Amino acid sequence: YDDGLDAGNSSLSVKGVAQGANERTSRTLIVLDPPRSGCDKSVIEAVNVCGAENIIYVSCNPSTLARDLTLLTSYAPVSITPFDMFPQCAHVETIVCLEKSKQES
Repeated sequence: YDDGLDAGNSSLSVKGVAQGANERTSRTLIVLDPPRSGCDKSVIEAVNVCGAENIIYVSCNPSTLARDLTLLTSYAPVSITPFDMFPQCAHVETIVCLEKSKQES
């Protein structure tokens, strides 16, 4: 099975991962943990059409988190939990659990 990942390369084939999600089960979970700049547009597009049932989005930047959640049109947030892992600075980690929107099912 080719999941689209290349261990020798830090980038991955978004198309390959999305295709792999479609070939597996409808109960697929995607974990997104992008850099501070947020998810690339191609990742958002692939996730919106991949058919995964749930997403866990880990963010270190509230601005790009808000932007990406707006773009993940096939999913709705179920819970949002901030974590103050670094109390000596202003940064906060946030974990958002999303599920496929009912109208998308």
